[in-house]
Parts: sequence; structure tokens; C-alpha cells
Amino acid sequence: MSLTEPSGQGVPEAGTPQATAGTRVAGAGELKRNVLSGRRILIAAIAATGPMSVIALNYGPMASFAGPAFVLAFVVSLVGIVLLGLCFSQFARHYPSAGGLYAWAVRSFGKNVGFVYGWLLAGSYLVFAAAGFAVFGGWGEQYIQQLFGVSVPWWVFALAAIAYTAGLAFYGIQSSVGSAFVLLAFEIIVALVFAAFVWVSSPAAAHFTSAPFVPSSSPGGWAAIGLAMTFGVLSSVGFEEASTLGEEAQHTRRTVGRAMVQAGGITQIFYIVTAYALLVGYANYGKFSKDPAPLLTLGGQHGKVWLTLVVLAALSSILAFSQTAFNAGIRVIYALGREGVIPHMFGRTHRAHKTPHVSIVLMTAVCVLLAFPLAFAVGAFNVWYYFGFLISIMFLVLYAFTALGLVFVAFRDKQAFPKVNMLSHVLIPVVAAAVMIYPLYRTVSPLPPGVYKTLPIYLAAWIVAGILVLLYLKRTRPDAIDRVGSLMAGGDS
Repeated sequence: MSLTEPSGQGVPEAGTPQATAGTRVAGAGELKRNVLSGRRILIAAIAATGPMSVIALNYGPMASFAGPAFVLAFVVSLVGIVLLGLCFSQFARHYPSAGGLYAWAVRSFGKNVGFVYGWLLAGSYLVFAAAGFAVFGGWGEQYIQQLFGVSVPWWVFALAAIAYTAGLAFYGIQSSVGSAFVLLAFEIIVALVFAAFVWVSSPAAAHFTSAPFVPSSSPGGWAAIGLAMTFGVLSSVGFEEASTLGEEAQHTRRTVGRAMVQAGGITQIFYIVTAYALLVGYANYGKFSKDPAPLLTLGGQHGKVWLTLVVLAALSSILAFSQTAFNAGIRVIYALGREGVIPHMFGRTHRAHKTPHVSIVLMTAVCVLLAFPLAFAVGAFNVWYYFGFLISIMFLVLYAFTALGLVFVAFRDKQAFPKVNMLSHVLIPVVAAAVMIYPLYRTVSPLPPGVYKTLPIYLAAWIVAGILVLLYLKRTRPDAIDRVGSLMAGGDS
């Protein structure tokens, strides 16, 4: 079997009799079908990005790279994310699955590359969720300390958030999405109203300035804008998690892809608007670029009421993206277990709730084991500074591969793609991949300052570990790798 061998033909609509007749392992369960509408999937996709947490956590690092031109980084990221969403919509239309991007990689590049891709994807979700829970604990600790003068350890808040999220996941994805909607509505309203208030209150609001949209405003030119784009793309990471809901969605082939395109565009426009408003409202571009938490600074400048609302909205947002990353992670684990790539028990679902309960237990344990040691070492509030950049480069690799995968599969799978459209199946994915590759290139050329320059090494090490696991499984359990092709509902291996 070559490294890039094809992995099968088209797949019938999820939920049809054909779609459940694949070669799955004994005892594998089924997710509950047709429970999520297109609106709920869109909500889940936007909530997964954690819009208010992006303002709280990403604007500072982006400005430290590109100065006021970090707003321009969002403009370029908008183009890439929307084009990427169009690529994802093509995959979602033809290959709906709980495996999401992993399943599409299998279709595009074959079982071997698909396995390593899935290894990287699963690792990304694990880090994303774990970092979110730790940062939630850090923000909770700081907020209670400032408001009441009481010291409550961060790990109390983190464990409570993990328990809450695991409970929702166990009782059903509908509960998780409903909770995400409440959290999302609160954070969006606070973010928009606060950004408008800060902008209107600024003396500079009466005059439009083009500085945030001009490359020359960046101290390091386009190279620095490329670095800022790593966090710009990171700011929409999570919108692809709608793909993991493919087996539970209504009208899967239409609603999942549409939700990803809409979520990608909406989030990036939201960031452009709020970034511009807060930057102008800050009034001093130089200080903004050196402020690690400009949102908190602005909240404090406008009184305790605004500071409280901003912190609560940030906590709400962090919990929302942690929750959705957690759900996406357990569904990737479930898909791998269902196909026997990892122990079969992880592919089981609860008899009553139809949720992957064993995978939930594993995801819970991994979140604790991954985040807590680092949080104890560097402080929970600082975990994101170590994990955020790492998550961004992981997803830049994943996104670029997925976009290029559409070109591969469009020419390979004549049943799903009887006619190749040069715009939809070639030009759009190539441009989307190029937008992802540029900031990825800037993470190594020139090397960024401080700890950032070492993080690509961890990414490379994780990929090498995945390759070693693949080789081990191929030698000891070749049947497990061979079954990856049936990850697609009803797909033949």
C-alpha cells in the first residue's frame, strides 16, 4: 500500500440504510441522527471560535508582531478562511462523517497519510480544549480576587468547567449546543457594545484612519503581518468543528458546509470591526502593541461595570470554545475507536443517550493531564501564551493539507466528482492553501523572538510520533489501518 493510495469511492448520505452498512468493528455504536439544524450547527461553529476570548487573548500578541497593521492581518485571514470554508463545504457535501477533517484527509491522501493527519488533528483538539480549561481557571481566579478579595485556586474553576462540559457531552450534543448559544449571545453582545462604546468615546473616532489597513504601519512589514496572521487564522479555529457533527445534522450535505462558510466569514468580519474600534479607542498605537491584555486595560479605563462585563464575557467565551473543542475531540476519538484504529471500546456509545461515553472519559482525563502540569508550572493565566501559537501552526498545517486534498480527491474520486470544476476544485483550494502556508512560512523565516521559535519543533516531534505509531500499527495490527477507509459512513476499505 503506497503512502498516498486512494481510499475508496463516494459515500451515501449519512443516515441512509447504506450509510450504516459499513465494515465497522463489533460493538461500535451509532450517534443520534438528524438532531441538529443548520442554525444550531452555525451556532456551534461560531461558538467554537470563542469570539470574546480571541479579543482577550489574541489581539495583544498580534499587535506585538504587526503593530496597528494587525487589523490588516485579519483582512488577509478573512480571504483565506472564507476560501477554506468553501473547500470544506465541498468535502462536507460528499463525505459527511463524525471524523470531519480527518475523514476528508483519508479520502484525499489515503489511509497512511490520513492516519498521521488524524493524529495531528486529535492532538490539536486536545491541546485546544486543555488550554481553554486552564485559562478559564486562571481568569476565574483573577476575577474573584479582584472583585471580592478572595483567593480561590485556579484549578477549582478548571475542574468545575471540565466536569460541566463532560456532563453536557454525556447527556447529548443538543444540550451542549444549546448551552453554547447562550454563552455566544452574551459574549457577542458585550463585545460589540463595548467596542462601539470605546470607539465613540475616543477623540479619534470622528476621523477614519487607514493606518490599521496599511502594510507600512507594521514595524516588520509583511513578515510581521504574516506572523500576526498565525493568530488571525487561530482566531477562527473551531469553525471547522461543524464538520464533526455531520452524522448528527439535518440535511447534512447542505447544512454543514454552509455553516462553515458562514461561520468563517462572520468571525473574521467581527474581528476586523472590533480590532479597529478597540485600537482607535486605545488612542496610543505604541502602547497597544506592547500591552499583553489590551481588553482588560480598556475595561479598567472605563470603570468597574465594564471591567466586570468584559471579564465575564471572556470567561463565557473561553468556556464555550473549550466546550466545543472538547466535543470535537471526543468525536475524533470515537471515530478512530469505531474503526478499530485505537481500542474498540472508544467507539462505543451509551445505550440511552447515544453519546460516546468512553471517549468522553478519555478526553476528560487527557485534558487534566495535559493542562494542569503546565498551569502549575507557569501559572494558569499564562498557559495560552505557550499553547496559542502552537495550536495556530498545527491548524495552519491541517488547513493547508485539507485545501490541497480537495484537488487530489476531485481528480481521484470520479463517483463523487464526475466533473472537475477548475474554480471550485482547483483554484480556490490552491489559493486557500497559499494563504495558510504564508504565515506558516513566517514562523520559521525569519525565526520569531523568544519561545515562539521553539514551538515548531514540538509540532514536528508530534508528527514524527504519529508516523512511528503508524509504523508500529502497520507491523502489529495492519487490519486497524486498513479499516480507516471505512471511517466514511458506509465507505469501503
